[in-house]
Amino acid sequence: MLICKHMERWPWWVKIVFALPLIDGLVWGSYRIMNGYVILGVAWILLNPLVFVIDIISILVFKDIKILA
Repeated sequence: MLICKHMERWPWWVKIVFALPLIDGLVWGSYRIMNGYVILGVAWILLNPLVFVIDIISILVFKDIKILA
């Protein structure tokens, strides 16, 4: 959980960089798994080309990963 708290303190522009395609699945998929959403995290990693837009919108609107996390 310490890693998750550290990721939550990242500036919004760093979160945007990590929400780009291919990187998003690894970084934010792992974040979801560490937060206890294992099925959602694995799905995020596998479906990355389709769902990375959700993370980008979430970061732009809320400045954090709030949707599905």
